[in-house]
Amino acid sequence: MAKLATLAETYPDLAEALRSSTVGEWRAMANILLTVSELAAALGVSERTVYRWAKRGELPTVKFGNHIKFSPDAIGAAIADQFEENA
Repeated sequence: MAKLATLAETYPDLAEALRSSTVGEWRAMANILLTVSELAAALGVSERTVYRWAKRGELPTVKFGNHIKFSPDAIGAAIADQFEENA
């Protein structure tokens, strides 16, 4: 439950949307999340690198059981933050 609370604090708009969503809307949201392989291909890195970044907390993740997925918007924000830190 602590992980869900952290997710709700980090993404309050997402948390509110999830609370008011139907099962069909949940499935639609799951379809817009990226898999490890999709994100690795988009970033031009290996899947192992994506897993390593996620484990270190460098990439925001959404967990479904033993699977992790990535929100394109959250990944974009994380990348933008990295550019700002390195500028």
